[in-house]
Amino acid sequence: MNRSVYVGLTIAFLCLMVACSSTLLLGRPNVDGSVASPSETIAPVEAPGEVADEDSPPAELVEDLKSVVSSKTGLPSYEVIFVSSEAVDWPDACLGVSTPEEACAQMITPGYRITLTTLTQEFVFHTDRSGREFRLAEEAEAGE
Repeated sequence: MNRSVYVGLTIAFLCLMVACSSTLLLGRPNVDGSVASPSETIAPVEAPGEVADEDSPPAELVEDLKSVVSSKTGLPSYEVIFVSSEAVDWPDACLGVSTPEEACAQMITPGYRITLTTLTQEFVFHTDRSGREFRLAEEAEAGE
């Protein structure tokens, strides 16, 4: 074969490699047709026997709480800032935030105390470990 055939095959091979790898870089289509972000396409790898960090809430939970604050304040969720989180065992199923007319099961409920802030307000949420249940525990002016 002559040199131009080798060059052409090399270029074709490189184009094929770039096209295949761009799926990882740009995201791959989901079943519903949307495109997954790179962080969704690559799952975190845990060492054998390693347990996920239970002291940190799931990122999805923090984003859900940012959306709640965004709805409450009218601010875009990117202006809601994560301040801190703490793993907590709540004394009841109401996550330590009950109302007088509410009956709460008296059972230890593992969860998180998550603090978010805007420029003017601070919000403290109590959640269960899964993030399915959460309650706004405190709302105060920022800096109080």
